[in-house]
Amino acid sequence: MTGGEVIALGVLLLTLLPIVYYDLSQRRIPDLCTLGLASAGLIARVALQPAWRTAVDIAIALTLALVAALALWWGAKALKRADAIGMGDLKFFVAVSIWLGFPGATLMFVVASFGSVLWSLAVAPWQGFNLKRELPFGPFLALGTLIVFCIERALS
Repeated sequence: MTGGEVIALGVLLLTLLPIVYYDLSQRRIPDLCTLGLASAGLIARVALQPAWRTAVDIAIALTLALVAALALWWGAKALKRADAIGMGDLKFFVAVSIWLGFPGATLMFVVASFGSVLWSLAVAPWQGFNLKRELPFGPFLALGTLIVFCIERALS
């Protein structure tokens, strides 16, 4: 990783910490935290890749992420599972698409989902296996974001 990417990783970590805190303590992700994540991502992407292509990539990623988030929300609503995923989690997904692009944000969502399943299985012997138990998803989204960000930088 270059020096700029290390700084971007630090900024990303600092923007993710309040999101994890609020989701663990209040079971919600405040819009201000999501806005901070998106704004920091925009600044980091433009600083690391100052070109018109970056702006186009961000616009495409935001559009695709927004369409995917709305499709998830409408799908959950149609299945009468509106509580299956919160709007804060979906807004987080859209904000992270600025940092990682749409493919990276999608991979982050898969990693976060896999992590939450592993966590549920790991604590099942102590808490019992309950499919209706609500689990804050924000910490898994944050961890998935950090993992994908680092992997993308290691592979480039």
